[in-house]
Amino acid sequence: MNRLKELGKIKFGTRHTVYSPKDRQPCLDHDRSEGEGIGVQVYTAIKMRVVSYSGLMPRLQQSKQLSSPYGLYATSANEYLFLTDRAARKMAFQGIFGSWGHYSKALELRGSDVVGTVGDAPLSVHSNSVRVLPMETVKDTKGTGAVTSVPSDSPDDYATVSDLANKSSYYGIQKEWAQLESIPIIETPAYGTLTGRALVEQMRIISPKDPRLVQAKELAYKEGFFNGKMIYGEFSGKPVQQAKDLVKRKLMDAKLAFEYAEPDGHVVSRSNDVCVVALLDQWYLNYGSAENGGDDAWCAQVLQHLNSGDLNTFSAEAKHQFTKALDIYGNELGIGNINAQQMSDDVWDFVFARKESVETDIPLETLTAMRREFEYWYPLDVRVSGKDLIQNHLTFFLYIHVALWPKEYWPRGIRPNGHLLLNGDKMSKSTGNFLTLKQTVEKFGADAARITIADAGDAIEDANFEESVANKTILKLYELKKWLEEMIRHAVFVDSADDYVSKRNGNEVASIDTIQRTGALSLWDKLFENELNKLAHETDAQYSSYLFKNALKLSFYDLTAARDFYREVTKSAASHWCEHVWIEVLGNSGSIHNATFPHPAPEDKKLTGTLAYIRKITSAVTSAQSTQQKKIAKGKTVTFDPKMPHKLVVFYATTLPAWQIDCINQVSKALEEFGFVDAKTISKGMDKSAMKRAMPFIQGLKKSLDGGQSEADVLSTELGFDEQAILEAMVPGLIHTLPKCKAVELIKVIGQTAQGGVSAQSDQPVEELPGIASGATPGEPRFVFENVDN
Repeated sequence: MNRLKELGKIKFGTRHTVYSPKDRQPCLDHDRSEGEGIGVQVYTAIKMRVVSYSGLMPRLQQSKQLSSPYGLYATSANEYLFLTDRAARKMAFQGIFGSWGHYSKALELRGSDVVGTVGDAPLSVHSNSVRVLPMETVKDTKGTGAVTSVPSDSPDDYATVSDLANKSSYYGIQKEWAQLESIPIIETPAYGTLTGRALVEQMRIISPKDPRLVQAKELAYKEGFFNGKMIYGEFSGKPVQQAKDLVKRKLMDAKLAFEYAEPDGHVVSRSNDVCVVALLDQWYLNYGSAENGGDDAWCAQVLQHLNSGDLNTFSAEAKHQFTKALDIYGNELGIGNINAQQMSDDVWDFVFARKESVETDIPLETLTAMRREFEYWYPLDVRVSGKDLIQNHLTFFLYIHVALWPKEYWPRGIRPNGHLLLNGDKMSKSTGNFLTLKQTVEKFGADAARITIADAGDAIEDANFEESVANKTILKLYELKKWLEEMIRHAVFVDSADDYVSKRNGNEVASIDTIQRTGALSLWDKLFENELNKLAHETDAQYSSYLFKNALKLSFYDLTAARDFYREVTKSAASHWCEHVWIEVLGNSGSIHNATFPHPAPEDKKLTGTLAYIRKITSAVTSAQSTQQKKIAKGKTVTFDPKMPHKLVVFYATTLPAWQIDCINQVSKALEEFGFVDAKTISKGMDKSAMKRAMPFIQGLKKSLDGGQSEADVLSTELGFDEQAILEAMVPGLIHTLPKCKAVELIKVIGQTAQGGVSAQSDQPVEELPGIASGATPGEPRFVFENVDN
């Protein structure tokens, strides 16, 4: 702290702070039951001296705003403020009244009691002639309960005074009270010199209750503030952005205005106190940009580190929230036998690698050991914390590190996480939806609990612990353990298909799964082994990124779906279960926790692509057959009867159509010339007749490239595998999978318009092909079902 003070990062002064009068202390985020993240809104309260008082007729008492509780509150012997009771309570803690924390109502009034009163509006051309008028959209919960009216530039005010003038008898006022001339004050490029009237007329707003006034107000304020120029008064000719502060200063210097602050929303402390804003003397770290009264250079350094790529926030949303937050703002001796008095600022600087030498009675060996500890842990790789701390502790954490250390010691990662839900709802003791870690372990066991927590969710989104998932996990772990024990302890090895059939039919095995083939690896063995290697690599990457839900999916669900469990990959999720399998089932000595993560062979991209192709074709075929069955059930016409014997005919091509090759060449050329793919630019050089089919194809190529696939894979005109050989290998599995399917016929399409084909099984020509065959391209076969005789 001393070093931060020396650096000018710590300041002392009076600051607006959200405050609980009941607790008599500031109410920060973690002290609140409602309103977390809400800050302070500072207003400029303008004083309008009462010239003459006029009461109001009974009709006006019907309005909620006009019957709301107001009062006169003394700021001195000669000055009283007309406010709502809520505003008076808030002002009491900002030094506006005589005694801090106290406010006394000299006279109780309602809004209707002061309508018609004449006031002197500071800096207005209508001095001593401005009337207090009713406005039904004024909220008595915000500000003082009274607002100035600027119909020249506010659509709300223009609509209100127009309505008051048109319905003066309804409101019980004199018409001329609402007919003061609107003096142009600000000129804007979009709306001229009378923005309020221009927007009301442009949007055809006819009532002060029109919901479109919200949009009109936003348009008016943005245009006025960012593009407006003053055309009246002392600051005429100045931009509104400059004039705003100049006018405020002029009013405050003349004692015609004062600052008034309140929470920018509803804040309730944990003691159930509605909070206010208090003006308090305090030491504070000067966080924030210059616009918010902070240290601009410090803020810029932290923001630069956040955007440099050196800090990993693990999600775009977390980084966005950090950016948003930056825009706001021991008595017992330890093993070193050092007391607090010995830990001078110079000693701390040496330990924290800020100094290379120090004069102290602490042994150099001890100091060096302490410094090695610091240098071992720093820079820290990741800090894990709740997302609610981004706007305070985690942002301050960045500020402190950037201020005290050079860049090589700045944090490398911050991993904000969401809150934890239970069965989809917020945990709450009052509703009974609550579960402690101890109760969770007692109810489901440690492993099922760990897996369910990992499955609950990652990143900044709220995680959801589902008890139904925990129960299913217990059963899944038990069944998987049982299967593994059978595979290891009751394995039966065969070396031929005949031997397999003999063992299967001879009732000599515990289960069919335990019959395991020996010999050379087939295509399916290679695909499966490659899938295991791929999952192991991806699991390791997800663990390194602290994405445990993804790691669990890959290492547990994806592997068990294939009925295998590759050594130790669920180590982080179910350590006790893994320990049992490691020692009792696999027969290893020593704990699994001392074993290393597996180092599988690199993933073979061609085999991965082959497996993806097989899954795609199998899914498409089974889905098409299922669709026909659903149509029959609904009485619709079908192309074949799936309940009767049938065959599957697959049409595949070995070359791309000329138009697709041309598209690929156009995309390759664009990448070479510009470094990116712009479909519109490419389309300008294409024949219009080809656009309809070419543009979706080009968009597909662009999507694949944008998704991270390599140019070589996306723009290749050839497949990375032998499509015919893969389809031939798939035939037995398809016949087995598809009910009533008696055969699968493979036909290679000849020519780009499918003039004919060749049977892959018999190598005989096929002269007439259905129209669907012309759509076949490499990697994208087409197929039909045909009924056959038994």
